[in-house]
Amino acid sequence: EDEVQYQCTNANLVLDKMEKAHIQMKIVILDACRNNPFARSWNRSVSGDGLNIMNAPKGTFIAFSTAPGDVAQDGKGRNSPYTTALLETLDTPQLSITDFFQEVLEKVAMQTGDRQNPWTSNSFRGKFYFNQKK
Repeated sequence: EDEVQYQCTNANLVLDKMEKAHIQMKIVILDACRNNPFARSWNRSVSGDGLNIMNAPKGTFIAFSTAPGDVAQDGKGRNSPYTTALLETLDTPQLSITDFFQEVLEKVAMQTGDRQNPWTSNSFRGKFYFNQKK
């Protein structure tokens, strides 16, 4: 447990690098809200087991596997319910980024019996599609 904080990736560093690279559309997808498997009490949020709220800087869309302070489900297969829903939804054409993540939210809620609620923080203006094919 005492080494976890040194092996984690600081999301703010990633966002800072994206900002300095002058990328117009920044998308960050985090499927990292698992419970703490260690015995001691350090955790990643002030009030719970999951990640804290993270506001999206200008031009950024941040998607979380679950709501702030909550814990994501591991699932039974190779991928988590969130990653499974992401991969399934990528093939759907003509979904705007907001519609895409709404579809992911609905799939995750169904897969987990409403125990997991994906979350987004968005300050991006414009249109973006993962799959624009008709």
